[in-house]
Amino acid sequence: MNKFFSSPPFRAAFSFICILVLAACAITSPDINPQPVLPTRVANVTASLGNTTAPSTTSAPKATQASATVAPTLSPTIANTATMTFTPSATTTASATPTRPTSTPTATLTPTATLTSTPTPVPVGFGFISRLDPKDAPAGSIEIASYDGVKVVADSFSLRVDAEYIGSGDFEVAVKKLADGKHPIIVVVGSDLTAATRKAASTYPFVKFVGVDQQSDDTSLSNLSIVISRSDEEGFIAGMISGYLTKSRVVAVMVPNNNNFEAKRYTNGFTQGVRYSCGICQTIVVQIDVEKENGTEAITRLQRQRTDVLLPALNHTLGAEVTKLGATTGGLWVIGLGRDYGATLNGGNRVAISILRKPDEVIVQLIKTLMSGGSTKVVTLSATNNGLRLSPKFASEISPAAIRLMKDSFDLLASGLLDVGVDFATGDVK
Repeated sequence: MNKFFSSPPFRAAFSFICILVLAACAITSPDINPQPVLPTRVANVTASLGNTTAPSTTSAPKATQASATVAPTLSPTIANTATMTFTPSATTTASATPTRPTSTPTATLTPTATLTSTPTPVPVGFGFISRLDPKDAPAGSIEIASYDGVKVVADSFSLRVDAEYIGSGDFEVAVKKLADGKHPIIVVVGSDLTAATRKAASTYPFVKFVGVDQQSDDTSLSNLSIVISRSDEEGFIAGMISGYLTKSRVVAVMVPNNNNFEAKRYTNGFTQGVRYSCGICQTIVVQIDVEKENGTEAITRLQRQRTDVLLPALNHTLGAEVTKLGATTGGLWVIGLGRDYGATLNGGNRVAISILRKPDEVIVQLIKTLMSGGSTKVVTLSATNNGLRLSPKFASEISPAAIRLMKDSFDLLASGLLDVGVDFATGDVK
């Protein structure tokens, strides 16, 4: 028996059996370092857009539990009962059905003005009203110069000039025809239309009126501008020429007897001009009643006083009559005022020279100012702004030396270096 257990075959069999038993035990024995069981991670994701707190009607998908063995990452000293909890550091918002957020505009366009009135009509031209058609007006007249100025500025704006020549007709009809909204500016020429122009400016406040050669006593209307001549300068120029021209050293100026500013300006301006060119000459001031007299008797009186030069500083109609009378039958040297009398009277007249009112350049600047939104109450025609000029020719009987003295003195006045010595506002001598 002992020999059997000690025999080599038995020992080999026994060793093989022991190896099998040990192997079996090793397979079934518990792991001394068991792998921790991973907990089921549930992703409870709620869709949230904006400030919406209601959960999505579709449940978020859950993560399935891992079935594969994961290599441990913790220390081997962790107890078998230890569990690991995975807390995500960021939550991804998801939705089974994405919803596009509604955008709210940051600004709303709201009209700030409502058109409640009819738009202003586009202007077609400037209005022009005068008694005489410039084509028929005397040479050098203010009607011609005024129309030329309006035409120049109308061309610069690509507009036309719509003119009404009323003669002795109805002024109000002409104004109503032009004041239709398409003529923003109406120019009216003539001293006898002063009151009518002022009335029209009150009737049509949306139209700007320019009264040329009209009185400027009332400047209260905002839509009325007046173009007048520097009557003190006209008187000074005539007096200066008279002093160079006279041989008897007796000269005269004829004015209305209403004692207004114009009469005072002409009188004092003429007197100052005579003093400038002939300090020893005598100046006679003749005042006549423009409603009753025609100047014939006054000229006869002047002839008796040996007067040989006269300035008729009167209105257009009476002034033209006295100028013609004095230069033809009166035998006086006459200085014309407001038109070129030397060119309009028949030959043999004694018109020495005429002082012309040329508002063309002034009107151009005035209308441009009004069109740009500016305003001007009164504009004066003077030698300095080229609004007063001498007619082209002196009488042929005047010597070249005297003509040179007259022209040089006028140029000195136009340059601004010569002062007439009269306060234009009051008509008084300074």
